[in-house]
Amino acid sequence: MATTDPVVIPPPPPPALKHIRLSREQYKVLEMVLAGKSVFFTGPAGTGKSILLKEIIRTLKEDPSRRPSSLAVTASTGIAGLNIGGSTVHSFAGIGLGKESKERLAKRIKESFRLRVRWQETKTLCIDEISMLDGVLFDKLEYIARFVRDSKLPFGGMQLIISGDFFQLPPVPDKTHENSMPATYAFDAQSWQRCMGRPIVLSRVFRQKDNAFIDILSSMRMGVLTQTHIQQLTKLSRPLIYADGIEPSRLFPLRVEVEACNSGRLGALPGTMITYHAVDSAGFDVYNERINKESAERLLDRLVAVPRLSLKVGAQVMLIQNVVQGSLVNGSVGILEEFLTTREAVERQLQVAVPQQELPQYLSPVNGAVFEKNQAWPLTWLASQPAITVDEESEENKVDNPEVIVVSDDDADMESGGEYEVVLCRFNPVPHCSR
Repeated sequence: MATTDPVVIPPPPPPALKHIRLSREQYKVLEMVLAGKSVFFTGPAGTGKSILLKEIIRTLKEDPSRRPSSLAVTASTGIAGLNIGGSTVHSFAGIGLGKESKERLAKRIKESFRLRVRWQETKTLCIDEISMLDGVLFDKLEYIARFVRDSKLPFGGMQLIISGDFFQLPPVPDKTHENSMPATYAFDAQSWQRCMGRPIVLSRVFRQKDNAFIDILSSMRMGVLTQTHIQQLTKLSRPLIYADGIEPSRLFPLRVEVEACNSGRLGALPGTMITYHAVDSAGFDVYNERINKESAERLLDRLVAVPRLSLKVGAQVMLIQNVVQGSLVNGSVGILEEFLTTREAVERQLQVAVPQQELPQYLSPVNGAVFEKNQAWPLTWLASQPAITVDEESEENKVDNPEVIVVSDDDADMESGGEYEVVLCRFNPVPHCSR
């Protein structure tokens, strides 16, 4: 492979505010939206899906005839929601994890004044990154909309604006205790055809001007890279230096490959390694039977959160669960700066979060791991993210684990999109089990 001098990659600048000029195919989508039609637009990377969706959202918000509560801006993930100034679909819908039956979810929402009003006042629902929204969940949402809004129309008569690329990440399979349901795409939902018309495919690529590179990206998207394409990409191999120290995350198909990569990068760092062991607990399964230790271990093994986490100063880490909606979300990346106790954090006037609720008493320990009173926690710098205002009662706005400590330099930064420091403990609670 060819090598050259290291290339310095600067941190991404904040997006500039500028007037958006839509292409003809993009403007056609906007016209359909303004005519009140439900639309699903898709296309390869760089065709302006996000730009178009943001322009649609801006246009609808500036319409004086619309009430602010009539537009709901959502996405399938927290990071995607941040990018468009919204929340997750789950947060908007008020369904938590959405595991229960559609009838039970709909009944609970209708009995909640706050959630019922939210669903009834929403005229237009935007959903970005649709590829990661499961078809079963789409059907549940469609049923909830009809039930809560007392309407027989598809999706309760709500206008849907859906964006995404089904060639990208698929939904995550639903795996629970002794049960596994394969993931289904949203377009496989029973209600999809009733709700959505023919997809609109954006074809003009704006992000790249190099036709050869566009051809490579198009072939990669279809999974049909030629040997010539591979050779062209290999020639680009060279050392990269990132000005903010945060490197792009690498994706691997197998967990063993992920662990090998993490171990190698961690071992290359100087300094002392500190290891944290998960405090695991088990509860009851869907049949109200207590989960035994062996079953709990199999269930916990499916989590993204690992049972043992080793860290050093300088390690790059990623949040794997929403901690503070709109700022500290699943996928946020940062650099570990130092280890310190909660007492040291308080002495330095760093804000330490207090858990909003204790773990349920019915959980029984799976292992003997405990956290010491004077436990040192990793203080982590996270890149800034724009803040989003969410409902205080949102499920995603809660910290459900007492071992999570959130630290910020200044409360004002939390509103202005500043930089955050987090004492990060690995955690990922799941139904009926806790880690």
